[in-house]
Amino acid sequence: MAATIKICLDAGHGMNTPGKRCNKNIDPNETREWYLNQRIVSKLQEKLKGYKVEVIRVDDPSGSQDIPLKTRTDIANMEKCNLYISFHHDAGANCTDAGGISVFTYDNRESLTKLRKMIYKSLVGHGGLTGRSTPLRTADFHVLRETSMDAVLVEHGFMDSTKDTPVILNESYADSMADGWLSFLVEYFNLEQVSGKPQAISGQLSGNVSTMYYVQCGAFKDKKNAEKLVKDLKSKGFEAIIKE
Repeated sequence: MAATIKICLDAGHGMNTPGKRCNKNIDPNETREWYLNQRIVSKLQEKLKGYKVEVIRVDDPSGSQDIPLKTRTDIANMEKCNLYISFHHDAGANCTDAGGISVFTYDNRESLTKLRKMIYKSLVGHGGLTGRSTPLRTADFHVLRETSMDAVLVEHGFMDSTKDTPVILNESYADSMADGWLSFLVEYFNLEQVSGKPQAISGQLSGNVSTMYYVQCGAFKDKKNAEKLVKDLKSKGFEAIIKE
């Protein structure tokens, strides 16, 4: 039996990360980047339930805290994921009509160059946001450098662009991005559809709240791996337990 494909999803920054929001001159609500990232990821998670794939979520879906980047990549590496995807929205258009989607990888290896092109083609084909002169790029980002699997970081449009911002705020755009990602993943990994019980979503972290919750941050067959993750989380200041 073929090994299960594992996709790691990372919805970028937390809700209250300083500066990560839409420009007030274009969006009076100053919508947080976390909301835009999370919306696409959540829609994609739902769509992937119908396929033979395991989804590992390494950010905090509530947005209440920024999970350290090292914790995110450590989880992905321990889970031996096949692809790490970091979801973001960009800034730097300075209230002009500049913008567009851009796809980053760590270097220009042939496999990563192919990956960038396929992702960009699928996302632009579904959502239509173009404009950046160099949309396929390399960068020394932690999530690209410290992952043992292929990894991409994608900016799904600009939060301070007079062209992009009205588009990325729309629910329909998030739907189109989730469809674009699904189309790419199905083609790239030749994913098979499943019937019956949806695939489980693992690796979800929750924020600090007044009620005590059990938090799943990965599932391991070897208890030593679970103990290692608990130790790492506690060293970062997070409460963690092992629960069968």
